[in-house]
This record gives sequence, C-alpha cells and structure tokens, in this order.
Amino acid sequence: MVGGYLVAEAMVAVALVLTASAFTSNIFNVLREMEQVGRDRLLHIRKEVQTRLEPVFIHVSENRSILHFWVKNTGLVKLSHSEIAMTEVFVIGRQLLENPRYCGEPPCWSYELVRDVFEDNGWSWGETVKITVRLRQPLSNGEYLIRLSTLYSRVDHVFSVGG
Repeated sequence: MVGGYLVAEAMVAVALVLTASAFTSNIFNVLREMEQVGRDRLLHIRKEVQTRLEPVFIHVSENRSILHFWVKNTGLVKLSHSEIAMTEVFVIGRQLLENPRYCGEPPCWSYELVRDVFEDNGWSWGETVKITVRLRQPLSNGEYLIRLSTLYSRVDHVFSVGG
C-alpha cells in the first residue's frame, strides 16, 4: 500500500514539474512577443517624431477643380517616392468628401518635387513637394480642409474658396 502511494505521489510530482515547465515556457514566449511589440512600437513612434510635414501654400485654379498644394518636409526622415505615392489625400468641405487616388482619372492626385535640394531619390528635409489634386467637380464657395496622411505623419490645411 505504501509503495502505491509513493508511486502515485511521484507521478503527481512529475506531472507538476512538467506542467510548471510548460507554463514557464509559455510565459517566456509571451514576454518575448511583448518585448518585440514594444520594440516595434518604439520604432514607429521614433519615425513619427522624425517625420514632420508643414503646409506652405494652396492655390485653387480658375475653374475650381484643380488644387495645387505645396508641402515642405521639415522632419529628419526622407520619404521615398513609394512612401509619397502611398499618401492619402482628402479634400473635405461642408458637402464634399473626396479621397482621390494617386494618378489616374479624376478624382486623382499627383506630385512633383519643386525644390529638390538633395538628389537622393526622395523627399528629404527642407525639400518642397507640389501636390496637384484634380477633383471630380468644381468647388463651390466655402471653407475646405485638405489633409495629407502619410504612414507616419499628417498635415492639415484649411482654405476658402469664393467670397
């Protein structure tokens, strides 16, 4: 009888050790994943802090269906041409919400580097980009917001059309 208890207790002890080992292994895996998520988030925040865009000027064409928007990169990070092409552009008004796509048929937008200081194949610090937005319909009188949203930053600019 005593031998049976010893065997049973030994089996329970082995089961407890195996369970504790598996639990510890899972905890370490979760901690490693949390560390990686924290590192990724820190890199994202660092890129956000280093990426800054400032609106310079907006011009509405005579027919009110084309917007020219100049934006300066005042951040420390260069945006590649592919990152610029991934930018979301929004034109928002009282009865208007346009989200034109990059290139193509109106509504669409395109860009050109108007002040390419560093010929480094991107939009670097101090350089200005001219964004041209072609709308589906002309803008009516009123106040509008144009928003550029990149992966790491956003720039808003309010402008008025008409009297």
